[in-house]
Amino acid sequence: MKTKSLLTLIICLACFVAKAQVNIINNGDFEVYDTCPSDVSNPGYYQIEHCLGWYSPTYATPDYFNACAETWPFIVGVPFNCGGYQRPYSGQGYLGFLAFNYTITDTLGTIWQWREYVQSELFSPLIAGRIYSFTFYVSLSDNSPLACSKIGIWFTDTAYTNNDTKPIPFAPQIMNIAGNYITDTINWTKISGNFVANGGEKYITIGPYDNEMNVDTIRVLFPAEPFGWAYYYIDGCKLIDITDDFISPNAFTPNGDGVNDIFHIKGYDIKEMHCKIINRWGQLLYEWADLTGGWDGKYKGMYVSAGTYFYIVSITNIDGSKEERKGALELIR
Repeated sequence: MKTKSLLTLIICLACFVAKAQVNIINNGDFEVYDTCPSDVSNPGYYQIEHCLGWYSPTYATPDYFNACAETWPFIVGVPFNCGGYQRPYSGQGYLGFLAFNYTITDTLGTIWQWREYVQSELFSPLIAGRIYSFTFYVSLSDNSPLACSKIGIWFTDTAYTNNDTKPIPFAPQIMNIAGNYITDTINWTKISGNFVANGGEKYITIGPYDNEMNVDTIRVLFPAEPFGWAYYYIDGCKLIDITDDFISPNAFTPNGDGVNDIFHIKGYDIKEMHCKIINRWGQLLYEWADLTGGWDGKYKGMYVSAGTYFYIVSITNIDGSKEERKGALELIR
């Protein structure tokens, strides 16, 4: 009976409720708008300004598509629009941008390169030293003769602005794998990566990060014109803090030498907590609710023997979310 109870306890202690991961990006699914993009009011589309929280940081003109505008001639509608046919990754809307456009513009043979970017301000600045994960999805439009690979996300503490249409000459923190050309026009391709924040980053800029001297394209269609373009839809942007903000040692040495004598529970976002220490038979040995408190290895004022003990801690985080963590603790004499 004791063996079965101990096995059940160990299995339960191996489980915990994970803290909810909050998306730091404003309107990352592009669902919220002030005015539905209109095929009639602006037949030239270029209506990113209607997607709340997003805008163009350069002179270029990225686009906003939403199912609310699905009317003839299907310029800014969903799933039919000027780029072809594509259903959203999620919801009813998505953005579109030219990752590359390379044409001859006049009789003198002037070469014209055009790049588009989308930018947004985060809900709050990033925290130095914490690890963040960014994910978004792209799909090549049906009418794109070219495809690119160097699409990335650049984090900055101030908004980037420029009055031209050239490539942004800075390296993004997260980048699609070079040479992994995104050619799928049916499905959504995931781009993701992790990075450690310097602290204070508050803006993201998504788009192509190649340069005019090293053009990053392959041809997927063969139109009459000698050059061409690569146009992408974008959806499902998500930025989350993946730093484990719960810190608990798995061993301590309460021998009075002033080093690692107290078992503490720590965390960046803990507002309130209640921790219990139990032995392998489930007997409660000690508990505390003070954020600065801890266990000194005693039960009723007497030191317990060396061995394995267990903690159960109930936590209320600063954002109001609640969780319970459980784990094993080795007491070493």
